[in-house]
Amino acid sequence: MVSGWRPPGYPSGTIYHYVAIVGYADDGDTAVIGDPAGGGAGGGSWSNVPQQYSISTYDLGTWIGEKAYAA
Repeated sequence: MVSGWRPPGYPSGTIYHYVAIVGYADDGDTAVIGDPAGGGAGGGSWSNVPQQYSISTYDLGTWIGEKAYAA
């Protein structure tokens, strides 16, 4: 993803970043995201980003909209 919808805690500015969908909930209405930069692994500005969080599949579609993804 590059920009668009952002989880709480994400740093500002344009971000070129990969995340992994590691699960789902609510009959597929919610995606569980594993964020490799979370917990500060991506540097100090990422310290407020959790390593794993859930988002609606609607927000996920907005987030990756016109960007690359793999299944």
